[in-house]
Amino acid sequence: MDLIIIIIIIIIKTITCIMFPFIMLFGTYTALHSHVTPGGGFPAGATIATAFTLLVLTFRESEVEDRFPR
Repeated sequence: MDLIIIIIIIIIKTITCIMFPFIMLFGTYTALHSHVTPGGGFPAGATIATAFTLLVLTFRESEVEDRFPR
């Protein structure tokens, strides 16, 4: 049972590392395209916030802080 949990955690962390840049890219595209479409700023901010929320939920806080130094 412990091996299955470890494998699932590895899969979730791998998928998060792969998806984070694409979620950020889509949020940035939405923000840059929002001057053409009405109400695009809020979905862009929500998408970018979702990307960072996914990081915080997947990794420890110290790992996220190491990834984005101040």
